[in-house]
Amino acid sequence: MNSGGSGQSGSGNGSGGGMGYEPCANKPCGATCSSCDPADMNCAETAVARYCDAQGGCNLAYPLCDDPGQCTSDADCGMDLALAPCEICPDGTYACPRVYCDAGQCVGSFPGCQGGGCTMDADCPQVGAPCQMCPDGTTSCPSSQCINGMCAGSFPGCGGYDPCAGLACGDYCSPCPPDDPMCASIAVVMYCNAAGKCDTTPPECSPPDGCMTKNDCPATESCLLCGNNTCAEMDCLQNKCVFTCPPVVEPECQSAMECVFDLVCQVCADGTCAKGDCINGKCQLVCGM
Repeated sequence: MNSGGSGQSGSGNGSGGGMGYEPCANKPCGATCSSCDPADMNCAETAVARYCDAQGGCNLAYPLCDDPGQCTSDADCGMDLALAPCEICPDGTYACPRVYCDAGQCVGSFPGCQGGGCTMDADCPQVGAPCQMCPDGTTSCPSSQCINGMCAGSFPGCGGYDPCAGLACGDYCSPCPPDDPMCASIAVVMYCNAAGKCDTTPPECSPPDGCMTKNDCPATESCLLCGNNTCAEMDCLQNKCVFTCPPVVEPECQSAMECVFDLVCQVCADGTCAKGDCINGKCQLVCGM
């Protein structure tokens, strides 16, 4: 279930970064980082995302960057572009990561594409969320599996813990057992999906025969935050219960020409660099363009 590893920064698959290179210099806690110096054209590493922690280290696990009470609004977190790039979904929509203020703490949201038909695990997209460091030194890393012909993300619990045992589809979950004070859960929002797995993608929680109206959909206390800082509502769309958000007003941009992006390469799963674009009125980095 859990893969071993210390979560410390590494040198990648090629030669290491230049002497004296600091991957997290002038970057906020939570920003993506690489052990390769951008000036070293011979340096290469895997496409697994790493993140700057509060001490300036570059690690696999997404860090706890703020103590409760340190943010009062989403503007205090402002790290959307520091996170992993957006994912282009089969239906043409985008799944974009973001950071927002929840109960005084900056938390990350890494939604993937909902659903998706498959015949084997290889048909499912890689999950962009970071790994969770466990107290025993192992890491709980997300994966995407083909379950009953549909792609479903899975975040295994630490120490054999089942994050969704006794919880309903759509409920919040965490890889950390609630009775383990040594396990500090990463500040990333996760939900139990219809397959009973803990995932970062807002799930489809449809009844066995599908739904006809929103009243057929299960109630959940989870708040999937929308762009206007309201909670998404569970609704019945095409006989499936899904989280829906109202349109975002006051767009940040109208086209990619209005956006300014960091020149540092944000590595995609296929090894290419993410491209900048204006998506739903917001400047975002995108893989697969």
